[in-house]
Amino acid sequence: MSEKIVVTGTGPLGLSAVLDLSIKGFETVLIGDKRHYNRDDLYSSREIDFLDLEAFLEKSDIEFVNENVEGYRPKEKIVETSEEDITYDALVVAERGNIENSGFSLDYTDNFYSPEAREEALENLEDGKVAVIGVGLEGTKIGTFLQSEGYDTALIDKSTRPLKDESEDISKRFLNFFNRTDLSFRGGSEIKEITSYGMEFKNGKELEIENMIWAGSLSAPDTVQKAFECDKNGIKVNRGLSASGFESVYAGGESADVEETDSYGKASQGRLIVENISNNSELLEKYSPRNSKLFKAGKYGVLIKNDKAYIHKALTYLAKARKVKYRIKLKIKSFRA
Repeated sequence: MSEKIVVTGTGPLGLSAVLDLSIKGFETVLIGDKRHYNRDDLYSSREIDFLDLEAFLEKSDIEFVNENVEGYRPKEKIVETSEEDITYDALVVAERGNIENSGFSLDYTDNFYSPEAREEALENLEDGKVAVIGVGLEGTKIGTFLQSEGYDTALIDKSTRPLKDESEDISKRFLNFFNRTDLSFRGGSEIKEITSYGMEFKNGKELEIENMIWAGSLSAPDTVQKAFECDKNGIKVNRGLSASGFESVYAGGESADVEETDSYGKASQGRLIVENISNNSELLEKYSPRNSKLFKAGKYGVLIKNDKAYIHKALTYLAKARKVKYRIKLKIKSFRA
């Protein structure tokens, strides 16, 4: 096939998509960081198991461009990088998200949203006490990881229950889990300001603490918002993950306005995009969010399926097995690409 497809972003969505596209015979270009990892790797162990994409893709037909995306010109079908402009016939936007504007300064907080930020956060932890702000899935993973590493950890959220996007039964299950593992949860605590000495809440109360980890929501990258005239939720896409109003553009993950999912759910989005690019007439495949999540929470494994949560140490082995299976599949695909 002569069609040239550019994929931006080297996470599970981008890598899954570009491998499958190459296998199907498309001319492919992958742009982004040469280190491939699942975000859960940032919360599961001290050492991050990176996959070096320069070496991994060396024998494939995929052109890998280890540069930052500086902008998009969708009308001209061009992606701007820090070194060159790259043309495309079809585009898959799979960039990782940016930290969402919180309404107050985050200058005195650290975060775990990139390997560099995570390393800096761990280096800054001093007295063993730390507050994780935002108790969705990411905040829960970060908090339980830090607790398992020996830090006295408190979880802070403006919602009165953790994991507010999940069912109430799941929230109750996690509250019991936090209590059992000596994790402090402070719900209903809406922050007014974060300073060098801690947090001031809108109800007038304060919490003095030096180490603060921000685990709030991620928004679509600024480059995506500007080029595709979208808000922080990302490019508007249909159920086939095709961008509304933009020819031959597909998007997923934080770059698109789809339901939040884990790393393996993003890989599934990549595979669906490939099926719909390959079928150049009518979109046959429609995206539906994964109804299960499996991840490590400190020394425990967690399985969330529908409206139930299961927390047990034995589930850590299932989480590890899934990661091994994912890596094996990538390796097999790289030989075929």
